[in-house]
Amino acid sequence: MPFLCEPIVETQFPSLKDVDGWLSGNEDRIERVSIADWIEKGARFFDDEYFGDDDRFLRFNQNGIRALARKLSLRPDTLQRVERPGLVSELLNDLMVQHDIRERFEDQEFVVNARSNTVLGSVSASYVFYSNQDFIQDIQDLLSGGQTAIFAKDRLGRFRYVDGFSVNTQLFLRFILRVESG
Repeated sequence: MPFLCEPIVETQFPSLKDVDGWLSGNEDRIERVSIADWIEKGARFFDDEYFGDDDRFLRFNQNGIRALARKLSLRPDTLQRVERPGLVSELLNDLMVQHDIRERFEDQEFVVNARSNTVLGSVSASYVFYSNQDFIQDIQDLLSGGQTAIFAKDRLGRFRYVDGFSVNTQLFLRFILRVESG
């Protein structure tokens, strides 16, 4: 049976007001958890879908399992081709307890949606967190040219917001330059 994954969440934003609403409701849901700590506490894969211990378990979305597979030197599509139920969990558990694999995870953290307990990816422990809120603030500072941003009209200085979307934890925005002539 293949490893079961949650779908990757994609959200469209027709306006900057929608982006702002999404940020205020979702920015606090992302957390980073040490993979090595989970392994040391005895976390295991089970039911070809979950990873955890007696206190908490996690699911993975497609990006999360791809990140884990890369760290384990596995091809993610291999995990989807296995037919025997339980075999994927056995394989992952066997790999996770090997000494050299454990060393690979010493400085690695899962990026987790704390509300759904879904692993969205992984980063090194030294990764400097840059939130989508920080990204928006930098965009406002850069594009507004020192003017106050007007979210209600989807304008930042001479730039007009066109559209945006979020995939997993990444935020994408598109602006166009307003050229005034005459």
